[in-house]
Amino acid sequence: MNLLLVLILAIILVAAIVGVRKGLLGILYGLFAWGFILFAILFGSPRVQVWLDTETPLHQKIYESADTYVVTKLTQTSSGSLSDLTQKDEQDENNVKSGADAASDAAGLTSGSSDKEADPAATPFIADLINKLVSDVTSSKSPTASGISDSTGSGTADSAFPPTLTRSIRGAAQEAVDNFGSQAANAAETAKGTVIDAVADAVATKVADYALACLARVLTIVLAALVVLTVGLIIHIIQQNRGIRHGSHFLGLFFGILQGMLISWVILFAISCIGTTAAGQSLAADINSSAFLTWMYNNNVVTDIILQLIKA
Repeated sequence: MNLLLVLILAIILVAAIVGVRKGLLGILYGLFAWGFILFAILFGSPRVQVWLDTETPLHQKIYESADTYVVTKLTQTSSGSLSDLTQKDEQDENNVKSGADAASDAAGLTSGSSDKEADPAATPFIADLINKLVSDVTSSKSPTASGISDSTGSGTADSAFPPTLTRSIRGAAQEAVDNFGSQAANAAETAKGTVIDAVADAVATKVADYALACLARVLTIVLAALVVLTVGLIIHIIQQNRGIRHGSHFLGLFFGILQGMLISWVILFAISCIGTTAAGQSLAADINSSAFLTWMYNNNVVTDIILQLIKA
């Protein structure tokens, strides 16, 4: 039994029946509906999106909502992370604090040894650095005298500056470090805010563009569907005329057969593409065993169109 022949005849028969039921106007209406909606989506939705962007506040409202959401989330996340880092820094500082207290006291960085209280966030490294710098500035070439001056907080005979000036220098150094730390913290907060704003702007823009594109496509489909329904209603009114209705159904038979043959030609073209395989050779034998299939295969309109397109 030639199953391919049965399949092709079944396709043509079903298409003919559908064509009779729909009629010529129904078939044309179906082609128009799909074509018009596809055309509207491809070419109409970008223009609708531009109109929504320029003529309505939707994009700005979506952007502002997304921007606020992202900024809030990033601020919460970054604040948590900074808090964790601060706790970690405090733990690290406590681990080395026992060895740093002596150096800090010797440098005059403890409470009461300078005009400004030491920064609680200052690390032992900063305290040792101030100690070394002040010692180098206030001491002469004698290492012994320099060590005595640093440990007692007072000047010696070999000191380059008087004790009062030495203590003032230490206070000024600590104040400079405090000011620098405050400026650095402010700069870090500013930089963090700048990064958050930049990220939020990029994300919010993408979200707004995507939302507007989706909304434009939905609106385009709705408008296209209204047009299609209106055309369908007009066709339905026209078909109320008995003469037009019978003529439409009669012509629909031929268009249905043509539609079935087009589908069959597509199938036969696919078979020709796999002609070198075992399945393709088996199907080719079925085609050769039927005069109708042989005629359709040799007069395949779809194949001719595709070949012309390839040559072009």
